Amino acid sequence: MERAGIAPRYRLDYPSHFSKPRYTPKYHYSGPPQPGPAMLRCCSVTPDHGTVTLPPSRSRHGADKCSISFGSVRVRTQDSSVPPNVTTGENGTRGNCTTLPVGLPVPFLQASLHAQVPLLRPPSTGSSHTQVLFCDSRSRDRHTIPPQVASPDAEVDGSIAATATDERSDPRTNVFQTMPNSFGLFREYSHDLPRIDPEEGVELEDLDSRADAFASNPEHDTNGPNVYSPFPNRSAYLIRQWYWNGATQKTQSDFNGLINNVILDRNFEPEDLRGVNWAKLDKTLSAGEGNENLMSLPFCADDGWREASVDIQVPLGKNLEPKTFSVNGLWYRPLESVIASAFSSSKSARFHYRPHKLLWRSPHTPDSPPVQIHGEVYTSSSFQQVYDDLQKLSTEPGCELPRDIAACMLYSDSTHLAEFGNATLWPAYLSFGNQSKYERARPSSFAHHHIAYFPKLPDEIQEFIQQHSGKEGTAQLLTHCRRELVHAIWKLILGPEFQTAYRHGIVVRCGDGVIRRLYPRFFTYSADYPEKVLLASIHDMGSCPCPRCLVPKAEIYRIGQECDVKLRRDEACVDNEERRRLVNSARQLIYDRGYSVNSKPVEDLLKPLSLVPTQNAFSECLSEFLPNYFDLFAPDLLHEWELGVFKQLVTHLIRILYAMKDGKVLEFNKRFRLVPVFGRDTIRSFASGNVSELKKMAARNYEDILQCIIPVFDRLLPSQHNEIVQDLLFLTATLHALHKLRMHTETTLAVTDEVFKEFGNALRKFKQVTCTDFDTRELPKEMSARQRRMARRQAAQVAATDQQCHGEAAAATVFNMNTYKGHALGDYLHFIRLIGTTDSFTTQLGEREHRCAKSRATRTSMRGIEKQLSQIERREANIRTLEESLRPKLLSSEFPLPLDGESDRMTTSTSPEEHYHIGKSTKSHVLLPVWLHTHRNDPALANFTTKLRAHLLARLDGEKVYADLDTELSAALASEDVQKISIRNDCIYSHQLMQVNYTTYDLRREQDVIHVGTDRCDILMLADRDDSNSDTHPYWYARVLGIYHADIIDLRNCSPSQIATPQRMDFLFVRWFGEDPNWKSGWEARRLDQVGFFPGNLPGAFGFVDPGTV
Repeated sequence: MERAGIAPRYRLDYPSHFSKPRYTPKYHYSGPPQPGPAMLRCCSVTPDHGTVTLPPSRSRHGADKCSISFGSVRVRTQDSSVPPNVTTGENGTRGNCTTLPVGLPVPFLQASLHAQVPLLRPPSTGSSHTQVLFCDSRSRDRHTIPPQVASPDAEVDGSIAATATDERSDPRTNVFQTMPNSFGLFREYSHDLPRIDPEEGVELEDLDSRADAFASNPEHDTNGPNVYSPFPNRSAYLIRQWYWNGATQKTQSDFNGLINNVILDRNFEPEDLRGVNWAKLDKTLSAGEGNENLMSLPFCADDGWREASVDIQVPLGKNLEPKTFSVNGLWYRPLESVIASAFSSSKSARFHYRPHKLLWRSPHTPDSPPVQIHGEVYTSSSFQQVYDDLQKLSTEPGCELPRDIAACMLYSDSTHLAEFGNATLWPAYLSFGNQSKYERARPSSFAHHHIAYFPKLPDEIQEFIQQHSGKEGTAQLLTHCRRELVHAIWKLILGPEFQTAYRHGIVVRCGDGVIRRLYPRFFTYSADYPEKVLLASIHDMGSCPCPRCLVPKAEIYRIGQECDVKLRRDEACVDNEERRRLVNSARQLIYDRGYSVNSKPVEDLLKPLSLVPTQNAFSECLSEFLPNYFDLFAPDLLHEWELGVFKQLVTHLIRILYAMKDGKVLEFNKRFRLVPVFGRDTIRSFASGNVSELKKMAARNYEDILQCIIPVFDRLLPSQHNEIVQDLLFLTATLHALHKLRMHTETTLAVTDEVFKEFGNALRKFKQVTCTDFDTRELPKEMSARQRRMARRQAAQVAATDQQCHGEAAAATVFNMNTYKGHALGDYLHFIRLIGTTDSFTTQLGEREHRCAKSRATRTSMRGIEKQLSQIERREANIRTLEESLRPKLLSSEFPLPLDGESDRMTTSTSPEEHYHIGKSTKSHVLLPVWLHTHRNDPALANFTTKLRAHLLARLDGEKVYADLDTELSAALASEDVQKISIRNDCIYSHQLMQVNYTTYDLRREQDVIHVGTDRCDILMLADRDDSNSDTHPYWYARVLGIYHADIIDLRNCSPSQIATPQRMDFLFVRWFGEDPNWKSGWEARRLDQVGFFPGNLPGAFGFVDPGTV
């Protein structure tokens, strides 16, 4: 699996600015990744003999995987560790059903992509073996049981004390560990093992970020019953499926899909479309009712949308009774039905129901203690704790179904539906932590379920208040009414039906065929800060602005200090009786005694804790199982980092550049325009526009700036301030990257903690030293925005306002550290340990789902938009469900054609199993004698052919020649073997592109492109660090000058009578970068590496690279 190639490492002892490379051996594995436990299978084991027989695993393409080997098992109990011996059975391994000896229920097997299948089973109890029948999961009975909410036998009085007080012993008596995969990752289960492994059948394509590019669906013969109901025929289904589940603004790809997947479908008949009542079909799909075949699918009318109105009590002042104001236009879906529908769909087959730890142990040190990996919600300590608490509760009378968690994750935020106009939408989404975060992040997975479209407080509220009180409503009263409205909506959604489901569970036949009793539990509520304070029932930027702790606003600047850590721990927000008492007392003053919302008696009660006089819906409805709703409000990396802390920092740095003058802003913009792009979409071009203007900047743009600003800002300030700013920017970029990591260990969390402390110190130093030395003023953009605000406030005096605004100078500014967004950075560590990494609960997922709502809005009339959007959402969802139900019925088709309207696939995409791909074309050929003669004065091509043969010789021998070009390599070039490496026809073939697949640190598969002659032509490789020199740089850098392949003939072992067979070999022609010997970089120096080209006239400045080492 090791690929050969020459890849130099540089040491900087040459007297010029950049040194020449020193060649040393390097080995790099470039094969496909071997993911974690890819498959767990139900089987049976004889406790006495450890004999097992299992059916063969099949790939998604139907090919048998017959190469299976077994390994030992580690099973730990509280008292002992038992490593039973396991051997292969004597029975055959083919077929879907095999009789096996068994002693204990449900041990498991895991299979990697390379068919290494270690065995896992509970400790032996000495029971006699019994005959049982093993069935492959694909032949499991999957007849449908309608989702239903379990009803208690007796009348429920609203309390679950009798259920909750039945404490049991700790269920975690046995600990089961799977065998490590090739990366050293393995799982540890503290409870019974899952009946079905959610990762069964996961293949390498599923780990690829371009997974959709490998999907295809088969065609169906029209004989037999109509499986397309409620559509009258396949033709009607295809045309409507293309219309509703395609893009609203059709592209060339959509047009190709219409031609290839619909019109050219062999069963498409234009006559079948004649007379179809499309309006009736759309109405049926929107409601999900009125058709037996439709109702038999995994969706029904209970999962549909409902319209409701919400009543709020409006306080009108002293001597006036509060009046009820009704707000219409709430559209919502019952949460219990959404959960039942989601978990009964086929996509839930990959949901995780049993908590487990993901652990890592280095394959090179098998005796070392394992390291816990933080990533997914279902591997988090919070999921484990909630599951433990559930298992301690009394079971429902007469119910023996497994009890599992439906990990609910909420998001809500208002969004504009169009660039022009006032059309807005306030949606709430629900996703599930049982599903992998990578699946939830894919828009094509439709993992974010629309559960409500909130109405906003209508303008008629002013007329209502004027009519009943005789005076206009104050801003504080209107804000109070908005809070009351939001929590009244949530009280409706979290109503008695959902509370019953929360207490007693929902019986669902899940997508894996197992019937479970699912208990909804809330884990996170992701929202931006204005939404959080609304949901947490606290004042917006009040005296204690944080929804998770009671830090005073004046103490926020102490982030990272011990006193800050202690305050977060000791003064955490708690939903207790004292909080409820204060809120109820304030409400009595307002509603019973007529005090205003912002009166002094009310403020005296609530202001110390920054509370508001609104009863919180989560506290009122779910306090029995949700003891502290404040724990739901997870950090918001999108708004707190990119659009928060860093936006504030970069804005103030640009203010400093304006204060310095001397063309510093122009130089700043010029440097950013020189920054090349990186990766497929990691860093985009800054060529258009001036970065200093900060125009139309989204969070993504600020993240790009953060990744590039360190070298751009270097030496723009005087030396003293330059060191402070460079340290701060390095720590900012480092902390941001650590907070965004998709996989954490305790080691990286400890590093994050230390970096956060250093970041706090650097930020305070920047404010105390650098900020005080410059007279900073508003940026032109900020001044214009302030003038517009003033103009709106003084709209009654237009002329005076215009004169005043345009005559004003830029106002003085200061760098403010006492902001909630800066304070929130200290909570990331806690939530990563508790819930998992930030990509599980980032608001970016919700913001991305907004695109779906905005796309649907273009199909509406923009009037009564919530109703129209709810109908469109149901049509699209029901068509997708129908499509999923068709797939298992169509697997026997001989003509695989896509049904999802996306035939315009990347047919040239590199398979994720390949490390790289270079085209096969021979159109662009280079005749070496002619080419070298034409460029005979080019130092890059000196001794080109001989060096190329030496490079290819090393690869043919499976060796690597790394030596100084002046000594050992010179002898190698002069050897006779080099002359026996022949390049067929003295011709090499050039290419412009090379696609490279690589495995990311979180074990996903990504792809990058190397394009000669563009910004995407720089590469890096792992350096050889096997020698004793610890100062060796970890990477080698180079610029690709050409991508080639050639037909090579090895004449060393061929007799004159033999005809040698040529073989294709790919190679890259590169110019090497070297480190600056006088530049200190790394974590301690808080500086990035600085590299530059070797002088072109030095030996070793140019060379060849095996593409497999990139």
